[in-house]
Amino acid sequence: MKKNKNKNEIDFQVDSTEVVKTEEEIAQEEALRKEQEEKLRLKEEAKQEKKERNKERRTTFVNSMFILKMIGAAVLLGLGIWMLVDVNTAKQLVITSTGAVVALLSIGRIIWLFKDKESTKRFKLITLIEIIIDACVAVFLMIAGIKYQAGNEEEKTSKFVKFVENYYRYFIGVVFYARGVLHFFAVSFFKSKATLVNFVTNIVFLTTGAFCIFSKDATVKNIARVLTVLVLITCTYLGGDGIYQFIKFKNGK
Repeated sequence: MKKNKNKNEIDFQVDSTEVVKTEEEIAQEEALRKEQEEKLRLKEEAKQEKKERNKERRTTFVNSMFILKMIGAAVLLGLGIWMLVDVNTAKQLVITSTGAVVALLSIGRIIWLFKDKESTKRFKLITLIEIIIDACVAVFLMIAGIKYQAGNEEEKTSKFVKFVENYYRYFIGVVFYARGVLHFFAVSFFKSKATLVNFVTNIVFLTTGAFCIFSKDATVKNIARVLTVLVLITCTYLGGDGIYQFIKFKNGK
């Protein structure tokens, strides 16, 4: 009986020790949990504060966009009036800008050609030929535009400038038509992937190229007129949208 009593006392002492140890562990775990919750709370607050700052910056930028739109509208209006008054400047601008755009597109095509890992070597060679043709057209147009702008009367009326101006529609037609033909050539013979957007875009390229080559109306002067109309339309849109954004900003909406 005495042995059982001593045994119970020992068990009670062991149990008491275990209970005290568990309470200490719970207290430590509770403190650790609170510390982690505090860190998460601070992290969430910092994240929310960053979101609010970004939102405020975006709102400020959007609200100030009307200033950029009004400036753009004013610049385009001045350019449109200038092109209406000075036809020669409009023609020079069309030739130079067309050459610059073709040059940029050629650079983009070269970058795509180096990155492309799926096309065959034969198709890459055909694409390279198209890029070389586009680059030659771009160089011709840009040189003619620069000579027309910076040169004297003799250079403005030189055979080279006159040649580029007279055959401008053929240069542009070849660029558009070659791009469209190459697309359908790749789809038909090299099983290249095509989307609806690519299909419609290249149909437009073929149509535009054919129009430029076979229509005598596709002159630099007429294209300059179309460009002038587009500039004035863009100016009207930017100006109207800028006024609308200003009214919203003024009303605090």
